[in-house]
Parts: sequence; C-alpha cells; structure tokens
Amino acid sequence: MTCMDSLLSAKVMAVHIQTAGPEPHRHRLRLIQLAVPECPVVAVDAFSVLPEGKPLLKRILEGPAVKVFHNAKTALSFLLAEDIQVENLFDTMLAAQLLRSSGGPCKADLDTVCRHYLPDPVPQAAEMGGAQTAEGSREELESAVETARALLKLRDAMI
Repeated sequence: MTCMDSLLSAKVMAVHIQTAGPEPHRHRLRLIQLAVPECPVVAVDAFSVLPEGKPLLKRILEGPAVKVFHNAKTALSFLLAEDIQVENLFDTMLAAQLLRSSGGPCKADLDTVCRHYLPDPVPQAAEMGGAQTAEGSREELESAVETARALLKLRDAMI
C-alpha cells in the first residue's frame, strides 16, 4: 500500500499546517503535513500544489478519517479559505483544556501539552522562513514533520 493509499483509507490522520501569515483572508497556507500510522509524514507545499492539487487535498481532508489538529480553529479557517471543509476532527488543544480538571496541564499550547502527555520531547514548532516564497529551511520542515507525528501520539495519549 502506498502512502497515498494510506492517506485515503486511514481511520485517523494528523494534520498540521503552517501559513504565510496569521490571517486566512490575507495570507496563504504554506505547508500541510499529513501523518497516518505506519507511513512517513507527507509534507505538502501548498504554494506549489494549490490550486491545481486542491481536488486531491479535498479528497484526503474531507474523507472519513478522524483528523487530529492542535488549535483546529486556526487551521480550519485557512483550509476553509481554500474551500476545504474538514469534518470528523479531534483538537488536542480543546482536549487539553477539557482534561485540565483531571490533572492536565494549566496551559494548552502545543509544547506544554506534548511535554505533559508524551514521554519524548517534541521539537518546538518553527515558524516558516521566507513566508511569501516557497523557501523554508530543512530544520523548519523537520520540525513540522515531528509535530505532525506528535499529534497522532497525543490523541492516543488523551483518549
């Protein structure tokens, strides 16, 4: 089975995005990282793929898999700006806030939540360099890939 087949048939998928700025109506998606169990993380360069690749992205992200985000509100606003409507989601930030009264962390940022629920530290999410270009450092990409992997582990630890 190819990674594309795995993305299309997954029961659960982590989705991590990076953007070219904070506002979905003024700025664009920069990178979309997709992680499914037992497959390498797929990093999609939105600057290169959109709009031509939108049908495939819609098929993946609008499919039946549970999509795992951290701070889904922000990610969904950027995806909606591209007319991608995600359903069946799990937000680790909201889950952390709900679990706070059961011994969860006081803060719900990704770094704090990862340190609380995961045994191995996750690299701090890096901001993408060259926001208006297709440039991003290898370290930024590796950090984004590790974040996507961590989201899968976080969901498993929180449910």
